[in-house]
Amino acid sequence: MVEAILKQALNTYGLGMQTVMLCEECAELTKASTKLLRNGDSKELVIALTEEMADVLIMIEQMKIAYQIKDIDVEVVMNGKIIRLKETLMKEQKK
Repeated sequence: MVEAILKQALNTYGLGMQTVMLCEECAELTKASTKLLRNGDSKELVIALTEEMADVLIMIEQMKIAYQIKDIDVEVVMNGKIIRLKETLMKEQKK
């Protein structure tokens, strides 16, 4: 059911507009993140961050549908990046 709704949004608004929406939602997530850094982690700001995270994830799911990107493909890339992060952290600890 969720995928059907996301496909309907893509069909209704078009890929271009949904890509713009992705950019806007990412900007809103950035703003919510910086507010937390500046003002501390009040319950209100954490809720705002959570809402923006959800918005970005919804838009990411639409991009995965539009470009036929499979979850496993994202996981493989993420795992590679996590391995790289682990290696970087190990180098940092040796300094």
